[in-house]
Amino acid sequence: MNALTYERLLLDDGSFTLRQPDIDEHYHNCIGAYTESYRLYASELLGSVKHYGSSPTTLFLWDVCFGLGYNSFTALNTLVHERATLPELRHVTINAVEMDATLRPMWRDVLDLSHYETLRQYYDVPTIVDEYSELCSCKTITYTWLPFAAQDPTLTLVIYIGDALTLLPHWEALQKTQVDAVFHDAFSPRHVPHLWDVSLFQTYVNVLHDEGVVLTYSMARLVKDALNAAGLSWAKTPRIGKQSGGMRAVKR
Repeated sequence: MNALTYERLLLDDGSFTLRQPDIDEHYHNCIGAYTESYRLYASELLGSVKHYGSSPTTLFLWDVCFGLGYNSFTALNTLVHERATLPELRHVTINAVEMDATLRPMWRDVLDLSHYETLRQYYDVPTIVDEYSELCSCKTITYTWLPFAAQDPTLTLVIYIGDALTLLPHWEALQKTQVDAVFHDAFSPRHVPHLWDVSLFQTYVNVLHDEGVVLTYSMARLVKDALNAAGLSWAKTPRIGKQSGGMRAVKR
């Protein structure tokens, strides 16, 4: 699909989103893409990590259905902003997967928003490297942010261009450390039910840190049933605009 076929929309918080023409579904709530990504994903991640008992030295995240990148970018921005509360943190790594490579030019536009001023203040312009992963048989795009101050964490985001259902088994097999959080942000279960299947959530359980979280925006019955069947306990997260809220799930 040509990226120019997307309808680009300005949202209430000054961020922007797209309308996916194939299914007539917007990527984000009208209250704002940044606001949604912060409340549903970044703030929930931060709260989870702060309950570890001690500051971790590394964090490893999965971002499934990367889209415009708000969830990953906002998580990194938030961790940097709150770095004083995580004094031992030295490395943050995110593995993200996105099917649509034509979204790539918009990732730069998102990072240029005023919402990500913290990243620009404490980090050099990210180094971007295009490679091909022989292990996963797909293209990867790696963003690396190096801090101006040695005590701040290095940030690495690796975006795999491909199908999540094909790539996640590879990630699971290659995963050497436990995952601290999974951001699950596929289009709605009504349109893509295969991306909300119990087998996907079972993969998350297999790699998740004992105190890690799975975070998603959907509260559909299909999603709740899949989380339960995978061995995850879920709780509702706060309401956002017209959206009833998302879910935060942990291993039982």
